[in-house]
Amino acid sequence: MREHWELPAEDDLVQAGLDWLLLLLDRYASNICDNFLMLIWRCWNVRNSVVMAGERVSVDGSVAFLSRYMVSLLQIRQQGPLDDVKGKHKVIKRWAPPMGDVLKINVDGAFIVETGAAAVGVVIRNKDGTPLLMACRKVVHCRDAEEIEALACLEGSRMGARWADCSFILESDNASVIVKLKMREWQRSNVAPVILDTLHAKAELGSLAFAKIGREQNKVAHELAHLALRKDVNCVWFAQIFQSA
Repeated sequence: MREHWELPAEDDLVQAGLDWLLLLLDRYASNICDNFLMLIWRCWNVRNSVVMAGERVSVDGSVAFLSRYMVSLLQIRQQGPLDDVKGKHKVIKRWAPPMGDVLKINVDGAFIVETGAAAVGVVIRNKDGTPLLMACRKVVHCRDAEEIEALACLEGSRMGARWADCSFILESDNASVIVKLKMREWQRSNVAPVILDTLHAKAELGSLAFAKIGREQNKVAHELAHLALRKDVNCVWFAQIFQSA
């Protein structure tokens, strides 16, 4: 891999205590640290593939994978154009902060069909992109993916009650639920009760608008929902915690 990336010196790759990795990362430039962390991640991924699934992974294959993956990550960071499978160019959109004194609520739901496990993730941010609140929660007795997405919108609307006098934009990457939240007439869908509860929660806020966004713009809420599934946790973090961390 050293033929393609700049990495820490071999003599420094020695476990010399509990904080050896932190000390190593503090010693090198950020681009070298990025390369090294990607290499560690790939080693762990290969280890799991070999031990857990019995796969055979070549060194050359890992080198090629890491080289392509790093290029893709750098393009996403720069919002550069990427080629899709048809050779067309597409622009990766990133989360955009709200304007003025409006707060933005991003929500997402995670649902595993095989087990029925479900969870929601919520993040509320201001115009500077600073998270005022982040939350994740597991949900029991969820019917399907649409219901968990609707429950995520309900959770986000209720979380906004802490700033009841503010104006909000609630964003989800689920088009079906956003369409239902914007409809004025009575609905008979399976998620109609959750939609109605969300609209009641909306009435308690100063102002709340709903918007559909792409998945790549909803990564924080997505990761929070999956955190609840992986760790089996229900957590809420407030701005005071982020600022003191």
